[in-house]
Amino acid sequence: MRLLILAMLLFTFHSSPWADPAIGDNGVKRLVTETQLPWQMEFAKYNLTALAAGDIIVIKGNNPNVKPKLLVIRIDDQDSYDYYSRTNLERLVNTGSFELRISASGLKKENKQSLDIAHLEKMIIFTGKESVWGNKQKDIEISYIQIEQDRALPNYIQAYDFGSGNSEVLEGSQGIKIINEKIELYGQMREINRPGPDPWIRDGIAGIEEVKLPLAPGLYRLVLFREDIGEWENLPRQLNLSLAINGIGQKTTTVLTPAQWYQQEYLKFYPQVAHNDPWQEIVRQRGLVQSFDFEQVDNTLSIQLFGDSPQQRFISGLVLQKLDEKLYQAETNGLALVNARREEYFRQHWLVEDNSSQQETHLSSQHITLAKGEGRLIEFDIQLETETMLNWQSSFQQQGGYVEVRKALPRWRRSGSNQHLKKAHRQLAQLQNNEALIGYHKLAVWLRSDQDLTAGEYDFTLQLEATQPQTEEQTLANNKKSLNITINVLDQILPDNEQKVGIYLDHSPHLNFFKEWQALQLAQVYCDLNYLDRLGLRALSPPMETPSEDNISAWLHEIALYKTFYGKADLLAYTPYKRLKERLSSQALQDKMAKLAELSQGDMNIYWSIADEALGDQMASIKSDAQSLHSANQFAKTAGHLNNKNQKSLIKELDLVLMNHGFGVDKREIARITKSSSTKNADRKRVWLYNMPNFRLAAGAFLWRSKADGYVQWHGRMPTANPYDPTDGREGDYQFFYPQPNSCAVLPDVDKGLFELAMGQYELKWYLWLEQQRGEKAKQLTQHIQAALGNNWQQAEKTTAQQLDLWREQIIDLAQSLKHPDKSMQSGLINEQVALRQSITSSDTD
Repeated sequence: MRLLILAMLLFTFHSSPWADPAIGDNGVKRLVTETQLPWQMEFAKYNLTALAAGDIIVIKGNNPNVKPKLLVIRIDDQDSYDYYSRTNLERLVNTGSFELRISASGLKKENKQSLDIAHLEKMIIFTGKESVWGNKQKDIEISYIQIEQDRALPNYIQAYDFGSGNSEVLEGSQGIKIINEKIELYGQMREINRPGPDPWIRDGIAGIEEVKLPLAPGLYRLVLFREDIGEWENLPRQLNLSLAINGIGQKTTTVLTPAQWYQQEYLKFYPQVAHNDPWQEIVRQRGLVQSFDFEQVDNTLSIQLFGDSPQQRFISGLVLQKLDEKLYQAETNGLALVNARREEYFRQHWLVEDNSSQQETHLSSQHITLAKGEGRLIEFDIQLETETMLNWQSSFQQQGGYVEVRKALPRWRRSGSNQHLKKAHRQLAQLQNNEALIGYHKLAVWLRSDQDLTAGEYDFTLQLEATQPQTEEQTLANNKKSLNITINVLDQILPDNEQKVGIYLDHSPHLNFFKEWQALQLAQVYCDLNYLDRLGLRALSPPMETPSEDNISAWLHEIALYKTFYGKADLLAYTPYKRLKERLSSQALQDKMAKLAELSQGDMNIYWSIADEALGDQMASIKSDAQSLHSANQFAKTAGHLNNKNQKSLIKELDLVLMNHGFGVDKREIARITKSSSTKNADRKRVWLYNMPNFRLAAGAFLWRSKADGYVQWHGRMPTANPYDPTDGREGDYQFFYPQPNSCAVLPDVDKGLFELAMGQYELKWYLWLEQQRGEKAKQLTQHIQAALGNNWQQAEKTTAQQLDLWREQIIDLAQSLKHPDKSMQSGLINEQVALRQSITSSDTD
């Protein structure tokens, strides 16, 4: 995205003819009307170098395209000289008219410093040209850009937005920092700033022991927003939110045990899936809102907070209003008006798309072919007008095949760092036999044959039966609703592959939240590894405690567990070295790494991550770390992630090179890296691919083609703050294993991506089998597939899922023709090659 913005700034900027700002009595300064982008202005031209803290930059316009478009608002102050020293706001605007209201207070530069709104130089507004939105798009039309004053809430409402001096304040409220002129705050306090969905709840003040503010006698309602919404993997444990008003303790239900907090707060949105509106379903429900009616008898209101940690003495916002008729009308109720401003902000600044199809797919017979030990995922949609019981039976399962039947839970999902939400059906939960459903559902069946399963045909039948009495006509219609899958298990065992496929798996964050739960971590890791093993996947980078003196025993227990699962294998230790480096001196760190290498020698090949998508100023330190780890008295191996060509100089320092498409993945470069080291297999450099956009392709066909040693995908468990709120982080939640009410579930909720990885690694085995064949037909098919994939990811990523299916079918046909030469293949190889050439040509054209 940064490269996009820098590239756009090379364009010549145009605007409509300059017009003097129209300054009205209400303080509106009209900067421009009726223009197209890109547009720029110099603030000094009209003596507008200063914005007041309460000013709002208002941009109204229209997106004439049928798809959303990226709008970039760049603002420079007198000290701006590059991307990081200016403000770069990026907003995806939907098709049609739009309005953005941007508060001058809280504008941040990319380096997290505040923009100097008293000394501004220029503002530039332009649109992105991302290929993901298509190349043939019209420019956004701007109705006007103007500067307005903050729209105050009615004077009978006192609304205070707690935070820091440089944080954005919800429009209409009064900003409160620790030192302020409006109310008195007492305690050992600190200001908290989070990413968050809106200015009201994304920040606050922690550690407040007492709030005092002047208040005339009367009857009032006090509303407090108490939730610290968290960040990264941390959701603050706010177990005790008890308080007193004017010395009188208030009844509250927010004194929780750890187990209650986990079920009620951490998993607050687990039962509630996405329907129509993330504001109503999630964002509006954040805040830990407390409401109290009380009588004020003197002229000073006192609010005392009693929680036993700073997070439990936290306030994000405060609303105060008299108990009169205005309180009981939605249009004059203080809390309702604050939430209305919050909702307005959310709808302006967050793009919400619901592109999920809800068209019924008629259930019909399907056929699937599996080698022994192979697994595949079957997906289908159903629309149920009445409550319907789903039950299934399977000779495949009865004879030893493995079956999982799952329903996809619709969740609001955020992609990357854009404020962009989509409804996705990625989380797959267990569907119980004889479970009743109604409405629209996406279902999935995972089938895996056992190595010892007798070759032959098996069946799986999913039957739909109405739970309520039906008419004869409805009964006949329902009886036709069934899914029949014929599973043909081949007398074919696929070869083992040294190229490993798996994930980065960290500890479950919530099990570190309470000391009494930490002993459960290893058991949860075991359950995760066991489930991965069922799919033929690994934790290539498994959870590892920081092996400090007080944790060395736990670290050794983990290593022993991984040896039990994987034998002597290559493992990436992603976090331990970086954490040790923060705690130890250089000499102590070197001694520690020597000891760890000695402790683990012979058990596992541990590669210590020393470079994680490094920036330029980190290179010297990384090279020094590598030299220390490779010193004569140690055998420690180094690893690093490369996502940019500027990191190429690090390759010689690393024993395990992880690269992705950002760095540029090329078969020839991988060959150069692996051959540049010792010819002994145990000592040569390893290359893993990681975090590619298409899991199945990257873990299967492309991994085979690239000859890399493995593919690893992030993250096994990285929920951001609340695991089912996609708005409370700097980027989306990344998790293959979803937090559930009960740990170590027999069939855990998992992301669909795990099955995509699994299918990729099974297809990897088919490609290896093909490569091992010596016949002319096998060579021809191998060459055709290799040509279509090319030598690099840029070419390979054109491959569609349909083409992967075709290649697999071709290989299966070939395998069967070799086993049964007297029988013709399901489809002639010559015809398939013609179809393959046509699909390749079509893909290249696209």
